[in-house]
Amino acid sequence: MNNSIKMSSIFAVFALGFSKTSEFRVSDTIPPLILNESPKVSSSFSKRSTLLYDHWSKASVVKNYFNRISFDDSNIGLNQLLTSLLSEIKFSLQLQLNTNSISKDSYDQQIIALDTLTQKLETYFDDFKLDFISTPPIKVDSLLNENVDLSSHPLTGQFRNAHTVIESLVSYFNLHISKTDDPFNQMQLIIDCFDICHEILIFLSNIDKAAYLGYVSRVKGSSGGDSLQLKSLSSKALQMDTLFKPFTDDELKAAILFKKPHSLYRLIIQYLECKKKLGHFWSFHQIMALGNIGNAKGTSEYRKSTIDGLSVLVRRYAFQGSDQNDDRIYSLLGNTRELFQNFDTGIELEESNDFSYIFGTQSFGPFIQHSISRDLIPTFYLRRSKIDQKFRQLGAFNSSWSVSFGPGASSWFDKIINSDSVVTLPENEFLAAKVAVKHNKNQYLKTSPDQLDSSAYNLISSDSDIYLFSLVNSINQMVLNPSDLENILNQALNSKKKVTVILDGAQAFGNVDMTFLGALLDRYSSIPIAITGSTIKHLSCGKGGFMFTNPAFRDVYPSIGGWTEHVSGLKKNTLVDSTRYFYGDLDTPNAPAYLRFLISFSEVNQDRIKSLHHFFFNHLKSNSYFSKSTLVGYKRYVSLPFSNTLVFYLPSEDYANDLIEFLNRRGIDGIDYKNDAGEIKLRIGFNQNNTEKSVQYLVDSIHLFEFYYDLISAS
Repeated sequence: MNNSIKMSSIFAVFALGFSKTSEFRVSDTIPPLILNESPKVSSSFSKRSTLLYDHWSKASVVKNYFNRISFDDSNIGLNQLLTSLLSEIKFSLQLQLNTNSISKDSYDQQIIALDTLTQKLETYFDDFKLDFISTPPIKVDSLLNENVDLSSHPLTGQFRNAHTVIESLVSYFNLHISKTDDPFNQMQLIIDCFDICHEILIFLSNIDKAAYLGYVSRVKGSSGGDSLQLKSLSSKALQMDTLFKPFTDDELKAAILFKKPHSLYRLIIQYLECKKKLGHFWSFHQIMALGNIGNAKGTSEYRKSTIDGLSVLVRRYAFQGSDQNDDRIYSLLGNTRELFQNFDTGIELEESNDFSYIFGTQSFGPFIQHSISRDLIPTFYLRRSKIDQKFRQLGAFNSSWSVSFGPGASSWFDKIINSDSVVTLPENEFLAAKVAVKHNKNQYLKTSPDQLDSSAYNLISSDSDIYLFSLVNSINQMVLNPSDLENILNQALNSKKKVTVILDGAQAFGNVDMTFLGALLDRYSSIPIAITGSTIKHLSCGKGGFMFTNPAFRDVYPSIGGWTEHVSGLKKNTLVDSTRYFYGDLDTPNAPAYLRFLISFSEVNQDRIKSLHHFFFNHLKSNSYFSKSTLVGYKRYVSLPFSNTLVFYLPSEDYANDLIEFLNRRGIDGIDYKNDAGEIKLRIGFNQNNTEKSVQYLVDSIHLFEFYYDLISAS
């Protein structure tokens, strides 16, 4: 036999099964200590097939090799092993080509797959350099073919060495796992091992099908089922669930829900990743085998098919976890998900008119924005008088009040407030107002949602030119009641200056009954008064701002308080060319918003909202964090006009964010919070679409959140 061939291939003279000779040789990159010794099995084998597989794959050889070298040399040792084994695989492919076992196309395809595998190994092992793998420049003659035929199939070098690569990797990672006590790191090593071993299977999935059909290894367990190390590592991955024994089911579910405590959540996610990689490896192993040999009969005495044989391993390692006894984390993950399965399947694909689960301080529905055409602008023009009339009904304004349309409060503030104006506004005021007066000299009043009288407004400066107040405070939902407004207007009436009063109603109209405004404000007709609003907030009609102005305001600001400012192509009661639009374009949905308001909005039913509030409080548990004692402005709530939106103090931003995320996953939308100078205030808005059923669902969801959140807080 040609000795040079023996030097080039690990198994060229190693017969399948049990060969009588113990001689096997590889290239000089592996130390003689491992190369020239017969395999020494350190543990007894449970069955003969395992012993056969061990000799066939050289599992014990590589395991003993890693046991002998120092831990610090394990990377170098693995590099040497893989370099030699991959060289032998490449030589085997060349042998198959030269013996016409495979075609040139098949050879090229497999060489590309081998190069890809090599690159991935180099990517994972940063210090590996496998680019010197080459095919020995040896010509194969007829004598070699005869000897190969007598000793093994041409695919032997490729198939057996690929299994030895896997055994080498498993031995390497088992060594590293044994050197760390950190379960997270142990699982990471298991993940990496199965991830890389999966790449070996991908390479083998490219094996030449015609050639492989004639190859039979004649040993049982070449599927990996008789690999002691592979089964040991797989069992180790399964046993990682013992890490969670100290925790109750509810504690684990709480960690899954809120990702807290981080150390436990991180361990759960790592465990799931570990199980995923384990299952991925064994599942793909079966798919690869089916793609290579179909559902053929195996070599065991039971003659199981590919599917039947590998399915045992796949079920054991990939799909274990169908009930509590198999995998606790899988079971708890499924139970946790069921907390959020409360709506019909496929609801997210439908346009549903059920807005009863929206509890927002601002209504982001119920309106569906369809495409806009210019035809809506003349329609708006024709119905303008009806739209004006319906808007006036919001505050019971008479016809002396003009209705203007435009982008919203900010645009009008910029035109009303001069740079030298002195402005009085509450300290806790909405953002648009603060932006509008940031360059002005301002007086900030301290107002409290718990104050029952209007004495704070007695402190308004006599130097003020502009009073700027929200009818409903966006953060506290504090409502300006009639006595508050009277005090503010009396200050303006008695001021030494001609004061303009601006009332922002964005949070008010559609949220609070404001029909008292018309009669009250008409008593102060000499004061220029403007009231701004928005259809996209509680009126739920889309994007469109509006403003009410009395005659005194229009006398002072004739260019602002006119018939209209602009509505997507409509200005000064005239249709204009699209190149001269003052604001917006054909996609700006102002006109449709006002038309939708005309047909969709009815009135604020404060009694109904009050009943939903009572239902909410009455069904909360006595130990719930949400109660009347944590309600912002409770004293005003029980004795003065109230907002539809309830505001609660919360302990932290983390608590608020976790609660909102939990409720969103339960299908409850719109709830938000504000950080008000360090005070965390959660806003729950009730509206005409809510029902007792949806409110009960909100209460139940809060209770669920509190139960699980208390568990992570305690830990």
